[in-house]
Amino acid sequence: MRTYQCVRILLFALLLFFQTGSLLLAAPLDEALKRFSEDSFSETEKAIGEIALSGDDNAAKILEALQAARLFVGGTQKNTFYKDASGQVFNAATGETVAAPADLAVVRLNNRLRRSLEAAIGSLTLFSSDPLKRQSAAESVFRSRDVSMLEPLRGALAKEQNPKINKLLAEAEAAIVLMQAETASKPQFDALTTLRARGDQDAFAVLRTALPLLKNSDLRTGVDSAIAEI
Repeated sequence: MRTYQCVRILLFALLLFFQTGSLLLAAPLDEALKRFSEDSFSETEKAIGEIALSGDDNAAKILEALQAARLFVGGTQKNTFYKDASGQVFNAATGETVAAPADLAVVRLNNRLRRSLEAAIGSLTLFSSDPLKRQSAAESVFRSRDVSMLEPLRGALAKEQNPKINKLLAEAEAAIVLMQAETASKPQFDALTTLRARGDQDAFAVLRTALPLLKNSDLRTGVDSAIAEI
């Protein structure tokens, strides 16, 4: 429960940041990076949130490197470094290429941190200036159906100008909403309509997964009908 609440707070703060362009509580990137030198899961969790909220252009690269086990601490000052996919080493604080210290130690993660990290990266990429990254993020949320992504997803949906990506975001929202349908309401029926219109095997998988969770007979009948159509 604690992890879920932390993720929700982080995502809400990220949503405010992307909607307003500012966040008074955002910590400087340098301060967040220092936490990795503690080799502590609790400090790493704080660093993830602070980096995501920092507004730094390098934030996504740092978090993606952490996710891929390419974020390191090393050198006499215990600075933070990351490698790109080609193995090039960068100073995480500046984004500049550097010679790798000899004592680089990878920043460790546990499963709880991986979930927090995935949510933070997902929120950042939903608002990326790169449409391909936004599209990939929307597709990822559709597959994961992570309820903690619902508010950032709606924030992205309100801002998205690309019709194709807007449609993907709406489908991802529908997948999450339908899966939460213990009691039926108009949003659940609207979600069913959206997934029925999508009509592919991914929509089929969402509908099949949701069916045992649904308690409203009309909604169950509608899902059954949509499954049969697909």
